[in-house]
Amino acid sequence: MKNIIVVIVLIVFFAFVVVMISTKLLAPSPSGPSQQSQERNPKDINWDGKIDALDANIVSSVLGCKKSDPCWNKVIGKTVTGDNPIYASDCDLNHDGVIDQKDIQLISNNQ
Repeated sequence: MKNIIVVIVLIVFFAFVVVMISTKLLAPSPSGPSQQSQERNPKDINWDGKIDALDANIVSSVLGCKKSDPCWNKVIGKTVTGDNPIYASDCDLNHDGVIDQKDIQLISNNQ
């Protein structure tokens, strides 16, 4: 009889632990969605939350780079958090395969 009580107590305990863990894992974050899941404007090249001259300078640094050029996949910097690389191809804002004045103009239109 004593063994049955111990087994029941253990089953209840483990069931409680499983429920607590699953509730914690499925609960929404109190701070809302993470930074990565939020929409980011592709014109904000350096991910600082602003579309400004810093972004235009990054685009200017790779003017003339084409999709067929080796510079296209080159890392040209890091985001302000330092977590993500910025590739030259990120500066082709109008997706025409070349980084040119049109891409800088897209940034200027947002300032």
